[in-house]
Amino acid sequence: MFRILFCPNNFFLQALLLAESFLLPQIKPLLRLKICFFISLILVIIPNQSTGQDGGEESDSFRNFSEGPVSFKIPGNSSVDILKSYFELKGQSNAQYIITSISKFGINPSIAIGLNDSGENIITSESNSPHISIIIQPNTEHSDLNSWASTQQRNWTNSPTGELFSAEKFVTKSGFNGISIVRENGSERDFYISLDLTTKEWSDKNLEITNNPEIWLQAQIFGFKDPTKDGVYSNALMIAKSIIFNPEKLALIPSLKEIKTDYPQANNNPVRIISDGPISYNIPSNMKIEFKDIYFEIGKVTKVQHNLEIKSEDSFTTLIAHSESHYPDLETWAIHQSSTWEKSEKGQLFLVENFKNNYGFNGISVVRQVGTTFDFFITVDLTTSEWSDRYSKSTNGNDSAWLKVQIVGFYDPIHEGVFPTAMEMAKSLNFENDQINSQGNDFKIQEISIPLFPENNQTISDGPITFSIPDDTAVDFIKTFVGQNINPKGLYNLSNKSSNSFITLSAYTEKIYPDLNTWAVHTKNTLERNSESILVSSGKFITQNGFPCIFIKRETPNSQDCYISLDITTEKWRGKFPQSIDTWLRAEIKTTNNSLNNTLHETAQNIANSLQYNEAGNHPLPKFLEISSDTLFRSPEIIPFWFKSDWFGVFYQDQNKWIYHELMGWLYPIEMTLESGWFWHEAFDWIWTSNKTFPYFYSPEYSAWLYFYENFKDQKIFFNSKSKQWEKTDILQKIMRDYAGNETQTIIKIMKSSLSENEKLNGVGRVILYGN
Repeated sequence: MFRILFCPNNFFLQALLLAESFLLPQIKPLLRLKICFFISLILVIIPNQSTGQDGGEESDSFRNFSEGPVSFKIPGNSSVDILKSYFELKGQSNAQYIITSISKFGINPSIAIGLNDSGENIITSESNSPHISIIIQPNTEHSDLNSWASTQQRNWTNSPTGELFSAEKFVTKSGFNGISIVRENGSERDFYISLDLTTKEWSDKNLEITNNPEIWLQAQIFGFKDPTKDGVYSNALMIAKSIIFNPEKLALIPSLKEIKTDYPQANNNPVRIISDGPISYNIPSNMKIEFKDIYFEIGKVTKVQHNLEIKSEDSFTTLIAHSESHYPDLETWAIHQSSTWEKSEKGQLFLVENFKNNYGFNGISVVRQVGTTFDFFITVDLTTSEWSDRYSKSTNGNDSAWLKVQIVGFYDPIHEGVFPTAMEMAKSLNFENDQINSQGNDFKIQEISIPLFPENNQTISDGPITFSIPDDTAVDFIKTFVGQNINPKGLYNLSNKSSNSFITLSAYTEKIYPDLNTWAVHTKNTLERNSESILVSSGKFITQNGFPCIFIKRETPNSQDCYISLDITTEKWRGKFPQSIDTWLRAEIKTTNNSLNNTLHETAQNIANSLQYNEAGNHPLPKFLEISSDTLFRSPEIIPFWFKSDWFGVFYQDQNKWIYHELMGWLYPIEMTLESGWFWHEAFDWIWTSNKTFPYFYSPEYSAWLYFYENFKDQKIFFNSKSKQWEKTDILQKIMRDYAGNETQTIIKIMKSSLSENEKLNGVGRVILYGN
């Protein structure tokens, strides 16, 4: 394919077209024929230039990637790491991929494991450019693709961080509906691309298992901090448009194939016993442990998270325990994990090994080798009959689960790494039922008083959620609060413009802790278990809006952390969701790892004190509106070719540069930003306006601000701030004045103007009779 490289913006092509339009009629026929042939040849070999944003044309540099029922195209210089191969179990359909440029393969995405709001383990991966993340899972939060898009659009529309760059619908080559939403922040962009992959076969199967017809299968392709120049968004859009989902290709679960390989053994270092409630295991004496979540068991929920580190070897691992209800047993989990890494283009499966630990519990280790490092999952089924009985009673025997303990590590050095130690930890794991501590909530918390915010603050609103923050604080809406269902979640990052410290605020339906005090007991006990904790203090207060609130602060030798929770449940919220009898609406505010002299914990307290939940603000989501980056002020389209800016109003725009504005009529825009621009108007020549001045326009010709009210287009009347008078436009007089002495040009301009036919006839007649 050919491309003009020496002429920016295809200036050469534009020149050819102008020559064809204006010069050819004046050239002799034979020469004209030769020039026409030359122009036609040039037009054939010059393709349409791509902006790098549409991702619509498929390049030869893309290749196919297939994994079970999922397939898509990826750049030829990219590699797919399968974090979770596609599987369907108990109504759960999940897959997770991360796509990385091979040329930038040295930049490894961070991968971690943790617990979500429901106490289940999740794998998180970095989605910063040059990495593209893909997650496929059932969506139970939004009614359909448009509802998801409306939520995400409101996220980024409301957020003061960055500007909404585009929001566009598309249909993939295989017929799936998709929506792409992009936010621009300086020289970087964040993007979400979502697809509805629901097929009739998938829907029928899911309905049979879940009895919920509202669930749909969503694919999300996303990336953050993507450079506007040479970024990965166009590749991500290409991937989205190429996705194929065929449930008929869902592979049967194979049997577990063990791979036994020699690996380094742990050093015979002295060990110490870690006990956390009923769970205990051995670790080397030089290993540091952070209790992220001490053992907690109530109803269907069991959860534990310990982060472990050997600083001298720069080795890390995480121990997580939770009640597993998706995989029916340990072997099914191991089959899925080993097949995930077997299919992945990154690394190779190194070890799949069954073992029975020192206390008779079954375990399986799955390891892959990536260069000189290991990724590993060591999973132990720590279920006892007593634990099973308690779980069964909490679900009235309607559900079954097993107690899964995992010891996990990523990018672990093969030599002198932590994997051998992790294996010894797994073999020493034990569960003693008589060591379960009661989840009491009778500890005493001192009542404290919180001052109101000073006057220099701003109020942030997101539906029913409002709160105050200092003026020097920026808010990023990570997830907007949608209160139309029982499982809403709002998530906001608050950052101080003059420091690297930040506060996270979230509001959601609490599914783990039965009340505020139980959360406080567990959080306080967890923080006190950590060896670095010097002081853990707490306090409670009733906010200015009447919500109970508990504050917990932890100090270490070098830093301080702050955790605040509020019960923002209201009677109206309860009445709206009668099924919410076992849940409550919780707001959490936290800031961690701050310096000892940092006062961010006081700011967090003030924010908590100001927080309000008002059902009256819980309006339905606005309709999703498409926004093109090529549209004036990136305004959303309301009907084909008609757009509405939140400050500039309604206007018509097509492929022509001209726009037709509801107030001003025909305008020609140049030098546009998101907030301002210059426009040529036939009655005023160049005028300038912005989101802070509209409907005032500055006119260099008048050397004044001109005000246009709603009837200007019909009455042609405007207010001149210099003369302080209402004046009327006279286009004919302006043309006569501008082209005085040139009668031909005067007539041409009159005929091309927006004057009525009668006005044009009179004007031309005047020039012919009296001249100009």
